[in-house]
Amino acid sequence: MATPESKTKARVKKTLEANNAWYFMPVQGGFGDYTLDFLCARWPDSRFFAIETKKHNADPTDRQWALINRLRERGTRVFIIDDEADGLKLKHESIAALDAWLKGNHP
Repeated sequence: MATPESKTKARVKKTLEANNAWYFMPVQGGFGDYTLDFLCARWPDSRFFAIETKKHNADPTDRQWALINRLRERGTRVFIIDDEADGLKLKHESIAALDAWLKGNHP
C-alpha cells in the first residue's frame, strides 16, 4: 500500500525526469551521516539542490531541519515538498513550485 509520502516521491520523480534533472535517492541505513530524500542537479546549469518530501502537514525532523539549514546557509536550494501544499506556505512547497524553478521561472 502506497503511503502519502511515497505518492509525493513518485510525483517528484516524474517532475524531475520531465525537466531532465539528475537525482539520487540515498537509502538510509541508520549508520553514518544522514541526508534528505533527494539529492539533485538542475540541467543545464548543474545547480545542486535537495528535496525533502513530507506527508500533508508533517514537518521535517530536528535532524532534517539542521541539515536543511546548513545547506541553505551555503546557498543550496532546498525544497520541502508537501504534495497538497498550495505553494504559498513558507515551510512546504508544491510540486508546481519545483516544476517552475526547474524551468527557470523562479530563483
